[in-house]
Amino acid sequence: MKVSNLQVWLAREPLETLIAEMEKAQPIPVKAAYRLMKLGRKLGPHVALIDEVRVKLIKEYGTPGENGQIVVKPESKSWEKFAAAWNELLGEDVELDSEKTILPLDEKYRANILVGALAALEPFLEVE
Repeated sequence: MKVSNLQVWLAREPLETLIAEMEKAQPIPVKAAYRLMKLGRKLGPHVALIDEVRVKLIKEYGTPGENGQIVVKPESKSWEKFAAAWNELLGEDVELDSEKTILPLDEKYRANILVGALAALEPFLEVE
C-alpha cells in the first residue's frame, strides 16, 4: 500500500487514542486488538523516521526559545525554509507491506470510536 508521510504522521496520535478509548470502554475483541497493534507496528518505524527528520529540521532552522528548547517560530526568517523542507518530507510516499486493515467491531465498539480518529486512519483502516 502506498501512502504519504503526511498520512502516516497524521495517523500516529489517532491510532494511540483509538486503542486507549476502546480499552477504557470495554476490552477490545482479540482480533481487533491484534490488528490495531499490527498496524501500529507497521507505522511505528515510519513515524520514528519522520520525527527524527523533523527534529533535525527544527535544529537546523530554529533558535533557542524561552525554555531553552529550540523552536521555529512562524515570524522567524527561517520559517519559510523550514516549512518548505517539512512539507517536502510530508509529501514523500511510503510503501507499506500491507493492504488496508479490516477492523471487525460490533455496534457497541463502533459507538466509542472517535470520528476524527477514523478520518485520520482511513487510508489504513476499514471498520466492518
